[in-house]
Amino acid sequence: MAPAQRAVAPERPLARYELVGVVEADSGGWGLFRGNGGLVTIPLGRSLESYTLVSLTPQTAIFERDDDRVTLSRAQR
Repeated sequence: MAPAQRAVAPERPLARYELVGVVEADSGGWGLFRGNGGLVTIPLGRSLESYTLVSLTPQTAIFERDDDRVTLSRAQR
C-alpha cells in the first residue's frame, strides 16, 4: 500500500515580504518592504510580484491582483 500523500497548503501571496515602513507624500507615498533579497521600495500604484499596491496606512499596505487582495501589516514591537 502506498503511503498517503499530504496536501501542502499554497503559500500566501507576498508571504516573503514584511512591511517595515511607510512614507506618506502628496503623490501617494511609498511602502518599504523587507524580502528575501533585502529592502525594496514600492510607490503607491506600482506592482510587486504582479500585485498592485492600492492602499497605504502607517501600519498596513494593501495589494490587489484581479479579485485577490493581500494585506501586509507592520510587525508590532
